Amino acid sequence: MTTLLTVLNAASITINLIALLWALFILSELVNFWVRKVPALPASKKAINVLLEILEKDKPNPKTFVDLGSGSGRVLAAVKKKYPPTKVVGYENWPTQFFLAKALLFFSGKEAELIYKNLYQADLGEADVVFCYLFPNFMEKIEEKLERELKPGALFITSSFPLPKWQPERTLVSRPKNPNFEKMFVYKG
Repeated sequence: MTTLLTVLNAASITINLIALLWALFILSELVNFWVRKVPALPASKKAINVLLEILEKDKPNPKTFVDLGSGSGRVLAAVKKKYPPTKVVGYENWPTQFFLAKALLFFSGKEAELIYKNLYQADLGEADVVFCYLFPNFMEKIEEKLERELKPGALFITSSFPLPKWQPERTLVSRPKNPNFEKMFVYKG
């Protein structure tokens, strides 16, 4: 009988701990949204596949791939899986997303460098490819950073929201049934 009670107690504690962690995660996401006025915006599997197709065509052997605002790390893991020798770097300063990405990369076995830093402080000097999926209010400042730091011949790819002044070399649609959602804009430095 005591063994059954011990097992039930352990299960109850585990369930309560998981519920508490989940509640803290949701609360953290809500606070971050309230403070930053920006929700977490994960790239869809279709958008990630289009990104990989762009890399295959335009930069089949990138040395360094940088994701600005890497969120949960799904893009980092996908690029590292397709291009194991590539140095893959993500910048994220949203605590819950950063730790979620760390966990995803750890459990997927993909070695990517994840830096807890504001994306405007990211070092783009060595990047062959820079990717971001950010809201329009970020794009003007990103464009200024790219003008200063993007090396000649490097690719800049953004999902859904184009740069305000630069003209993309091409635009790809990741969802043909909804062509205004998750377009990929490809630029060259």
